[in-house]
Amino acid sequence: MSVTQPALSPRYASAPYGWAALLSLLAVLYLTLLPFEFGDVAVAEAWQRFLAMEQGPIRSGARQQWVANALMFMPLGFFLTAWLTLNRRSGLLRLLLAVVVAAFCLLVTASVEFLQIWLPNRNPSLNDISGNFVGGVVGATVWVLIGRRVAAWWDQVQREGLRINAPHLLLLYVVFYIIISLLPFDFLLSLSELQARLASDHWSWWMRAEYCTETLPRCVALDGTKIVLAIPVGVWLYQHFQGRRLLTVVIAGLALGLGVEAAQFLLVTGRADGWSGLLRVTGVSIGVWLAVIAARVAVHAYFQQWLREWARVAAVLLILPYIVMVFVLGLSHHDFHWDTDQAWAQLQSLRWLPLYYHYFVPEAVAIRSVLLTVMLYAPLGAILWLLWIEGKRPLRPVTVIGLGVGLAVMIESAKLFIDGQRPDPTSLWLAGLATWAMWRGCVWGGKRVS
Repeated sequence: MSVTQPALSPRYASAPYGWAALLSLLAVLYLTLLPFEFGDVAVAEAWQRFLAMEQGPIRSGARQQWVANALMFMPLGFFLTAWLTLNRRSGLLRLLLAVVVAAFCLLVTASVEFLQIWLPNRNPSLNDISGNFVGGVVGATVWVLIGRRVAAWWDQVQREGLRINAPHLLLLYVVFYIIISLLPFDFLLSLSELQARLASDHWSWWMRAEYCTETLPRCVALDGTKIVLAIPVGVWLYQHFQGRRLLTVVIAGLALGLGVEAAQFLLVTGRADGWSGLLRVTGVSIGVWLAVIAARVAVHAYFQQWLREWARVAAVLLILPYIVMVFVLGLSHHDFHWDTDQAWAQLQSLRWLPLYYHYFVPEAVAIRSVLLTVMLYAPLGAILWLLWIEGKRPLRPVTVIGLGVGLAVMIESAKLFIDGQRPDPTSLWLAGLATWAMWRGCVWGGKRVS
């Protein structure tokens, strides 16, 4: 009599997770050891300063840095645990290996904090160590809880390609939208902090006094961006509540739009007012309206026809307004100067390390700067896709990246001739990446509607 053997769990390739863990480690070392300008400090003195570290309260002003440190170490804990435990069947062994990963993250953060003694404007801090360690532990824990599902999904992607339907893609966007809106997650944690927020000028029932100190075109463009980014949220709400009354969808849209703005009020670095909430609600409402129209007509067929007949025309019509928008948003309202000697001296003094200048600003400002740069150059990828959609020769990725970088070079070069402005070489890297990512996403999505 034969006995049926239980099906064995599939074995997954661990190499991708190992490479991801290595890249995460290199990213941690890079970000924590910027600007790599080590000073002259005796090892004995450095050791004494390291041992003298004290754990202080994580006050509201330093909370964003603590959260940023935790977020920075989460990928390391996640991917390193994945690499070590991927095909381990013993639950106890996986748990022990996760503990090893946590210990390794603690060793890494202690090492970089010790090395920071030799860096200017950096001091070792137990608060930083705790944030890094917690991030590593959270990353490892997430893999222990859902790692097998992630591995199964990635294995399916490797075999069959990425298959995400529209509802799932919209849900991912909504999650991403909420996460970005709440960065850096430095929530108010006490009644005194809440009272200080209420007494501050960082919020208003209608519009804060310092809502927009830039030129009118720049303010209008930024407000328009808030509306556009909220439109997919409205489309998702309509699909999620499909079959229910439209009033339910509208109420859900109002709650989500105003809820995100209310959450901004509860962030230490957040800025909240009624006008921003109205912009979010407007974007969500437009999304619901578009979804209602889409449900009544054959959008798929119309979109196919539009791509065949009007894609290039739309791209040509969008190029000039887009470039004007990039210059308006990328350059401030300061006065121009034509001093070539001053511009040349500033160019020679630039530091070309990626994210170098982000090291000197608060974490919330650095995150906001990166996101704004990505959003500024991403539309170029969509325009390039529309322009070459019917081309006989496919557009090469290196060409897409080059065009994104080229546009960023023009913007950053113009800053050499603007008082109070300084070019940021990091924008070149972000522009190329954002342009390529948007173009690649459009190519992927276009194949599914063609």
